[in-house]
Amino acid sequence: MAVITGYRQPGLLSKQTVHYDTYVGFDNAVYGDVLAPRDFYLSPSYTVGSITNNLPIDVEPTDSIIGYRQPTFLNDYFFRIHLTPGAFDVGNLLSTRVETITLWNAYLDPQQLLSTTSINADGIDVEQPPIMPSYFASLELRSYTLTIGIDGSPIIDAIILYVFDNDSLSMAIVGRRVVVWPYKPKYPLKETFEWKTNIIQTFNGEQRIALRDAPRQSTNFESVLYNQDFPKAKAIAYQWADKVFGMPTWIDIRHVSTVLVGSLFIDVDTTNADFRPDDIVLLWSSNGSYEAVETLAVTATRINLKLPVSATMYDVYITPVRFANAFSGVQFSRDSDAIIVASSDFDVRNNLNISADVGLPKHKTLQVLTDDVLSSEAVTDKYMRSMDVFDNGSGSISVEVKTNYVDILTKVSIHAFSPAEVWRYKQFFGSLYGRQKTFFIPSGSNDFTILDNIGSTSSSIRITNVNYNLYYDIQFIMLKLDNGSILFNRIFSSTVNVDGTEQLNLESTFGVAITASSIVQASILKHVRLDTDKIELTHSVGGRMQCSFVVREVPYVV
Repeated sequence: MAVITGYRQPGLLSKQTVHYDTYVGFDNAVYGDVLAPRDFYLSPSYTVGSITNNLPIDVEPTDSIIGYRQPTFLNDYFFRIHLTPGAFDVGNLLSTRVETITLWNAYLDPQQLLSTTSINADGIDVEQPPIMPSYFASLELRSYTLTIGIDGSPIIDAIILYVFDNDSLSMAIVGRRVVVWPYKPKYPLKETFEWKTNIIQTFNGEQRIALRDAPRQSTNFESVLYNQDFPKAKAIAYQWADKVFGMPTWIDIRHVSTVLVGSLFIDVDTTNADFRPDDIVLLWSSNGSYEAVETLAVTATRINLKLPVSATMYDVYITPVRFANAFSGVQFSRDSDAIIVASSDFDVRNNLNISADVGLPKHKTLQVLTDDVLSSEAVTDKYMRSMDVFDNGSGSISVEVKTNYVDILTKVSIHAFSPAEVWRYKQFFGSLYGRQKTFFIPSGSNDFTILDNIGSTSSSIRITNVNYNLYYDIQFIMLKLDNGSILFNRIFSSTVNVDGTEQLNLESTFGVAITASSIVQASILKHVRLDTDKIELTHSVGGRMQCSFVVREVPYVV
């Protein structure tokens, strides 16, 4: 084993013995004084170097040290150019808007404004120094006028750039120019909502996928104009044909007696109408007296405005305004009585989904449209089977069915007699998302004659024979009682009794006792969806509305 000779550094206890046997890995240690020999310390090899006396030491350092001043609160404001404001969001520009902008030279020495550049700023005028370049004195503050006119691109997306010796600043201006079509339409007024649904049909059913969260909305306008209105209407139609109109939704019209100049709110009933915050409403007194104002907030009884009303108005009608395009243009027709009719279809760009639960009864979690069908035309049913017909024109015709169920189409019509009812139906149609969602609707006829009372625990009904098993598969049934109650159930099968009557076997009990004499109507409950994604509402005077639509029966799948 190797032997290493070592020495303990002399210390306070220079004669202390180190016991190496207490350390792991050491053996055959020699006990005793382990200090190095005295001559070792005195030998030249131990000397590190000569000792230099540096006393006295200077208090101040003699070398130059480069330092930097720490940024402070002062730097947040000075030694730069300030542009206020840095951006303008004009929102929906309804009239010329004049604003003030400020430039402050916060340097402690003069600064030179080299140039001012406007980008995409058609219809925007920025006041500039009369002579360029222009010198700003130390800490000089200047104010300039910014004018944003209604003539220009419908979408405002401008940049104003200021270039100084040591700084470049930019101000963004964004918004939308809106020209209101102020001519009140005549009734009837047609309003259309159109969704988009992808339907994947199979042999046993179908899958439906909604492709729009909110429907596209369009309104057909026919407005009566007089000679004094015609020039302005033509000018609007000519200049704004390809741009975005502000289209009043006259269907949601409200009336107040007076709106005072400077008003920042209007007390009016906004329920059952599409008034929205951060939007536009039209205050209309006549074709020549109106004002479009922006809303800040909307409650059930008040509309708060962003800017004060510019003039006092009397006998005022208030209606929401939507952004819309007149893709088919505006058509004017004149007769010998100097009456002009302006007509157009306005397609809304900013419609929202207004779907809501309107309080209809539900069965199997689906809405049941139990409203009475009120129409001068009869309810029509059409039975057909989806099939492929192969006909080469010379031989026999062959047919191949595409589904194992019959397509039953039913045309119904509903009426509303108040704005509240109109709003309710709009929310109902919105909840269907066009053809995507299904619901139940009764057949509207007395399909079964019930012969016996129905016990609370009974799960069958005895009826006059209708050969249910021969003509129907599994269907739903609705019972309407004379006390106004409506009960639902599902028919699984039927059997013919020995006395010739028929027994319907139900999915479950009704849960209540029912006398046969209390049943006003026992009808088949159809599981349906809309046949098209388009719904057309026809509005008339007094807040009335009529709508005809077709529903298609589809298989009920749990």
